[in-house]
This record gives sequence, C-alpha cells and structure tokens, in this order.
Amino acid sequence: MRILAIATRVPQLDAKGDQLVAYHRLMTLIRNGHQVELICCLISPPSASDEAALKHFLSVGIGCEILVIPKLVQAYNLFSTLFSSVIPLQSGLFRSGACQRLINSKIHKFDPDLLYIVLFRPYVNVSGNDKPLVVDFIDSVALNYERTSHKRSPLLRPIFNLEARRSKRYEQELARYADFSFVVAEDDAKNIDPNRVRVLHNGVDTAKFSDKRDGA
Repeated sequence: MRILAIATRVPQLDAKGDQLVAYHRLMTLIRNGHQVELICCLISPPSASDEAALKHFLSVGIGCEILVIPKLVQAYNLFSTLFSSVIPLQSGLFRSGACQRLINSKIHKFDPDLLYIVLFRPYVNVSGNDKPLVVDFIDSVALNYERTSHKRSPLLRPIFNLEARRSKRYEQELARYADFSFVVAEDDAKNIDPNRVRVLHNGVDTAKFSDKRDGA
C-alpha cells in the first residue's frame, strides 16, 4: 500500500508526544512492507534533530519533503482565523497555498492509496481531496484545552476557552469525514466521538523498559 503521511512537526524519537507516536507509526508501516512518503509543513526551519530524523527516514526508504511556512503568512493566518467561527487557531496557523500545492503535486506523482495525517492541523491543507483519509488525532486537543484553561491567566483564559470550543467542533467534523481515525486513550475518544474514533493504546518498548530491579 502507498501511504502519504502529512505532519506539522517532524516525527522523531526524544521529542514531543505526537512526534514520538508518529515516528513509531511510520516505522511500523515501512517494516510491514508499505511504501511511505512524508510531507512536513513547518512553522520554523528544521532543527538539527529534525534533519537527523529526516536523514534516518530516507535511509529506511521513506521519502521526505519539507515546506516552511513564512512568518508573514503565519501572522496573516492567525489574524484571519480569529474571525473564523470554525477553524481553530492552531489549525489556521498552518494554512498554506504552497503546502496545498506540494501535497496535491505529491498525490499526483505518488498516487497514494490513502492519506495519513498526524493531529488535525494538516487537514486545513488537504480538505476537498478524494483520497481515503486516516487521522491520527493522538489525543483530543479540545480536551487538553478544557483541562488547562483554568490554569491560564485571566487575560488568556477566554482565548483558551474559545480554542477548546472550536477544536471540539473541528475534531468531531473531521472524525465524521475521515475514513478511519484514532486516539491513544478512551477519554480522548469519548470527547471527540466514541462511535467513530477508535482507541489504539501506546505500546511499551519491552527491550528498553523492563520490570527488572537491581539485584533481581
């Protein structure tokens, strides 16, 4: 199967949770004989660790393309998304005509059997495509905002609450549209749509982490 993966951060080890989960997903796909191509639409230039991760992907047969969204485009996106009643800020931030063109070009050349997006952020650049869509929500962004908004300053709290509401609607809409979607915990599935979102729990590397104790 040919799979086009689209992310807004470079999947890799020793990084944020979504990057770590996506890294293991992609490596599992390639080990199982699938053809995988990766597009990363970023808001900052690749770091040294990003470059190392991309080099590793290339070494195992995962083709990679990077696009960095200019700061002026990001600023415009944030401003315009503030007046949207639908798109969350963190998704609108990644809206990019250049990214859309790169994805469409890759779809034309690679002809993937499905699109695999990491988190809901890339969806803003792939909506309207007729390819089967798999969404790895990993967790519910809306639930994260709901849980942490009370910890924010009074000035920021309304923005966090707004983002939580928008994110929940957006996640639910995307879960209805996607051919398959999943998260890593039951609470996240319940917050999005327990009838449409499946739970794929995180695994444990038993070679790296064991229950042995010193002297055992």
